Amino acid sequence: MRDLTAHRTAAIQAALTQNPQVALVTLVHRMAETVFGQYGRGNDVVKVTVRLTSDYSLAQIASGYENSPAGAILGQAETEWGDRLPGNPEAMFDWLLGQDRETLLDLLAYCTARSIDAVAGRERSRDQSDAIVKALGIDMADWWLPTPTTYLSSVSKAKALEAVKEATGVDATHTVAKMKKAELTAYCARQLEGTRWLPSPLRIVHAPATGEGPDDA
Repeated sequence: MRDLTAHRTAAIQAALTQNPQVALVTLVHRMAETVFGQYGRGNDVVKVTVRLTSDYSLAQIASGYENSPAGAILGQAETEWGDRLPGNPEAMFDWLLGQDRETLLDLLAYCTARSIDAVAGRERSRDQSDAIVKALGIDMADWWLPTPTTYLSSVSKAKALEAVKEATGVDATHTVAKMKKAELTAYCARQLEGTRWLPSPLRIVHAPATGEGPDDA
């Protein structure tokens, strides 16, 4: 049985390399059934896996996620795809076969997006997320603002003042000397408004320079 089914596996693989449309359907189907929890019996023959990073899990970590631009976009996409996809796992593959490539690529983009988990618990080094951010042209200042909820109430007074100094060039230490934490964070939020300042975890970690030979060091 193993001998014969190994031949069958090889044949499927060989044929799939010659049919990008069915390969695309197969990939999207495997990802979509995981993202939407619609598992069909025996579908694990396709060994592509995706681990879902859901709205719920992000909302547990990201302060103010439900009111963020990204949260709004992802929530809308989840609702729209949930309405479009058949609710029956057995029907999903046939439904996907009937879709045009643009629809498949849109669903692939959504499923791939929901597999991203770049959450870090400590200062991070460069990883694949930096390359993806660069490829997408993401500026986190378009997606995140330094408010009391998202940042300032969670850091020390010194870090809040450091942010203001980085963004405006003004050392406000003496100005806020007698302020309590809530008043200070509100003051810092006003100073940071419109500056597009970002804390280091939201900045791209650039790759080290390459191409230097031994004699260039």
